Order: sequence, then structure tokens, then C-alpha cells
Amino acid sequence: KMDKEIHDASLDYRIYYNNLTPIIYTKIYEDTIILSIRFLIHPKRQRGIESNIYEQILEKFNDEGIIIK
Repeated sequence: KMDKEIHDASLDYRIYYNNLTPIIYTKIYEDTIILSIRFLIHPKRQRGIESNIYEQILEKFNDEGIIIK
């Protein structure tokens, strides 16, 4: 469904995506690891989905004994 919507929108707007699957970019800066996630979602669902992702990451860190300062 997302493929079709992106294709339809690209006919009216300058939207170019070759890969619609989610991707995580990793960057190390000083003593910090920065994770950037790129994924396509409906704008009205963004806040809930982002919150869910953050909660799952924090739960996994907790399960593994990783302490965040």
C-alpha cells in the first residue's frame, strides 16, 4: 500500500524513494552512540509509533543490564 501511495504522490511532488524498508543509521560522537531511524508512517500515527519504539529499546536495555545515564 505504501509503495502505491508514494508512487501516486511522486506524480505530483518531488518524492524519490528507492528503498521503502526501515533503516537504522549509527553514528559515534565523543562518548555517545547516536541511532537514527528512517521509516515511513502515516503522520497521524508518528507520535505513538515513536513512543513505542523508544519504550521497546529502553526495555531491551534494561533486560540486558545496560544503564543509561
